[in-house]
Amino acid sequence: MFVKRPWLWLLLVPIAIHWPDLTGWLSENPLYLEAGLTRDWRPNGVLPGQPGWIDGNAGVTLQALGHLVAHDWKTGIIPWWNPYSGLGMPLAGEMQPAAFFLPFVLLLGVSGGVLILKITLQIVAGLAMWGLLRQLGLCRAAALTGAMLFELNGSFAWDSDSSSLPIAFLPLFLLGIERALAAAQNRRPGGWVLMSVAMAYSIVAGFPETAYINGLLALAWAGLRLVQAHGARIGFAARLACGGVVALLLCAPLLLAFASFLGESAQGMRGLGHAALQRGDFAMFLFPYLYGPIFFNDQLDMWYRIGGYVGVPVLFLAFIALAGAVRGDVPARGLRCLLAGWIMLSLAKAGGALGITDAWNMIPFISETLFYRYAPASWECAAIILAAFAVNDVWAKPAPRRRVLTAGFLCMALCLAALVVGRPVWRDLGSVAGGRVWFYAAVLWGLSCTCIIALACMVPRKRAILLGALSLDAGLQFSVPLLAGSRGGAQDIDLATVQFLQQNLRLSRVYTTGPLVPNFGAFYGIAEINHIYAPVPANWVTYLRAYLDPHANPVIFNGRTPAPEQGVETRLEALRRRVPAYAGLGVKYVLAWAGKNPFAVAPSATDPETTAAASPRLVFQGKRVDVYELPNPAPYFDAPGCALTGITRERVHARCSANAYLVRRELSFPGWRAQVNRVEIPIAADGIFQKIALPAGESDVQFSFAPPYAGWGFAGTAFALCVLAWQTLRARSRWFQRLAAIYLSNYTSKAADGPTDI
Repeated sequence: MFVKRPWLWLLLVPIAIHWPDLTGWLSENPLYLEAGLTRDWRPNGVLPGQPGWIDGNAGVTLQALGHLVAHDWKTGIIPWWNPYSGLGMPLAGEMQPAAFFLPFVLLLGVSGGVLILKITLQIVAGLAMWGLLRQLGLCRAAALTGAMLFELNGSFAWDSDSSSLPIAFLPLFLLGIERALAAAQNRRPGGWVLMSVAMAYSIVAGFPETAYINGLLALAWAGLRLVQAHGARIGFAARLACGGVVALLLCAPLLLAFASFLGESAQGMRGLGHAALQRGDFAMFLFPYLYGPIFFNDQLDMWYRIGGYVGVPVLFLAFIALAGAVRGDVPARGLRCLLAGWIMLSLAKAGGALGITDAWNMIPFISETLFYRYAPASWECAAIILAAFAVNDVWAKPAPRRRVLTAGFLCMALCLAALVVGRPVWRDLGSVAGGRVWFYAAVLWGLSCTCIIALACMVPRKRAILLGALSLDAGLQFSVPLLAGSRGGAQDIDLATVQFLQQNLRLSRVYTTGPLVPNFGAFYGIAEINHIYAPVPANWVTYLRAYLDPHANPVIFNGRTPAPEQGVETRLEALRRRVPAYAGLGVKYVLAWAGKNPFAVAPSATDPETTAAASPRLVFQGKRVDVYELPNPAPYFDAPGCALTGITRERVHARCSANAYLVRRELSFPGWRAQVNRVEIPIAADGIFQKIALPAGESDVQFSFAPPYAGWGFAGTAFALCVLAWQTLRARSRWFQRLAAIYLSNYTSKAADGPTDI
């Protein structure tokens, strides 16, 4: 019964595991912690720590910008541009908002969209892993076990930001490779459609680092199968090439937008090739909550480094699978060795092993990737596939005692080594209230489950215990962050301030010194000059440091970062000294926490940089936030000598007595186009803004944005969709032909037998 309807189990498990949030008892909503509208608010769930995300980008990027993407699609707008961050920035080109991740990204437009998207992708991941393991010839029980483990993998448990979105399509990618191999060996045309779709979804999911590392695992898998494809190598290689080209064409609009943005952005992060985990981090891969739940005792840096976990039981089964590979058939043996090699080499790279790290960095773009943070999903997938092989091995007959003892010895040795090198961390946390309890509970739980699984592998007719222990361990480990969810966070949000800004801001902007975290303005339709973006337009970074805040962080421009340093101008001092510069960008309001006046320091007559302009005044006090109005904010559209009416962000009607110029206070960026009376005219740059010439008389002006060559990108996508449709119809046609042939042969044989006497 457990394996009769696997799709039903794979559908229900993610829903059941998230029932506290779905029923409203607890909440994982990043809005409560990340939006900056609930000052000094902390999660108050059943367990300490933070809900299921280790990166604030779950809120400031995926939730906030993803909500804008969903809104744009629903209103018929291609989400190329984000007018609510900075002076406006590319939206699709930033990648992380997953602008073309259709239809999944539309879920971010509903309440609780981050949770619904996560559950949906867990289901996709489970079904894809089931299909892959069945394609590899594993029994139903082993395939279902592996699929459930992958649904509840460590990266899904700890990550809810964009880096987790491509994970669901890794097993689908591998399944597509296996289907292409089968088609090549059986001399059937096609077979690469699934691989192409999976690869395309991995890319448009919005996090190129995770998609790229997963793609390297898929490339290694395909390389092994190419070696093993005796007599079908040319056909298999051709199918791989076709699938890859079509996948890139499917993603062409997004890739062109990303490339265009990178070409106009400030220099990105460098020197990541040798960034590595700390010694104490490795124990968390085996005992996930050895140091407590997420951010326990404010252990921030440690959690930001770890992107997921495997667990001791899965590691033990992986060793069982490797021991069983000695007597297995050659293709299966090669695959198991490949997966084990990927795990070891990836962990060596994550740990900064000499030689191996340098070899990895020779692969294009790896040296610019935070490998240890975004690679765990790939080695979790490899370990889970090995564990499923082990379950398949012991399902038919119990494992030999020597094999189990050997695997147990290797597993315990690795666990002991991880605990020894992590001793400085757990020894320090032992003095924290509750720290010792978490340490002993994590170790005892992991080792106890492993012992039960080891016994179940050796005892006949005890296979249900094996599956039960694995399912219980995966579910419990996954649930720890969920039980740290919040209760009652919705009523603490300062919605009164949001409503005031929505009603009074119009096309002006706000600057925040802390409340309404950057990018969440896009969530509420409020334009903020602040931003949290990567990459960042180069001209905006130059202007920011030259005229607003010379020491501001160009990626995290949130009014607080970096922290004050001795002898260096603070963020508030930069604001007070340059109020006219902020107002010149169209900033009308400045947001501050209630009772924290950012303009409390009086202007100094002895400081030439301090403005003597009229002091901003307090115009609104919300539950958590105070709103100050700057004097004389510049208008969004400015055309001296012209009367402007019908103003929106993209349209304006101008009546000019003579030739004039219209300045639009939106970031000057390649891809913007302007039409005056339906005739396209060039856009010039007025500093950092856009500027066009207006003729005398009446002018209807319209602005629009699309990345360069976007039309060619959509043409490539249309061509790829036609190819996929053609391949699908061919496959369906062959299926109907085989079905008709079977029916006709049966009918012919019955007719040949003649009438039957009754």
